[in-house]
Amino acid sequence: MKLLKKGSATKSDVYISTLNNKIVIIKSFKNKYWFIKYTYGWLVLNREYKILKRLKNIQGIPEIIDFNDFQLLETYIPGKSFATLYIEKKSLPASVFNIIYKIVDEIHKRRIVHLDLRLSSNYLLGDDGLPYILDFNTCLYIPHLPIIGNLILNLLKKIDYSGIIKMKYEFCPDAITEKEKILFQRISRFRLLWLFTPRGTDVVEKKECCH
Repeated sequence: MKLLKKGSATKSDVYISTLNNKIVIIKSFKNKYWFIKYTYGWLVLNREYKILKRLKNIQGIPEIIDFNDFQLLETYIPGKSFATLYIEKKSLPASVFNIIYKIVDEIHKRRIVHLDLRLSSNYLLGDDGLPYILDFNTCLYIPHLPIIGNLILNLLKKIDYSGIIKMKYEFCPDAITEKEKILFQRISRFRLLWLFTPRGTDVVEKKECCH
């Protein structure tokens, strides 16, 4: 088992390992302070586990394998994160973002919103040339509630779409449509909604794309 990323006291450590001759990613709170491990750590991993179970069989996201002993196991997807591609000054074709929209639409059909799609490290371009969406610990499941349930879902869906548009501005700006520009500008006025990605934490920041 190899450590890929050492998390802070309240962030999981991320490892790569093998299980039954397959490469897996492990998010672990196993070596954290016992109070964090038995409270926050368990809640965070259990929540992501339940989200991924709801998203089972959607092409373009990791498959959940197991959750036990304060560790969450997911399938490993070889490739490069969009954060790495940005540093390498790579561009992407519009077809990649068409696929991302389809993945997110499938997620939304299960009444789940990601809420952290403005973060470039939550996207991966696989070695197979296809895009993937990662890291579901900020997701919300919106239950079927009379009237208000769909209102909340539709609002939060727009936040997800604005995250995709932000990535498209960075990697494929010439393909941005007028409809995407309008949505991006509208949602960007409400930046306080992005509780999970404080301004300045992402390697990809919006430039002069909306002026």
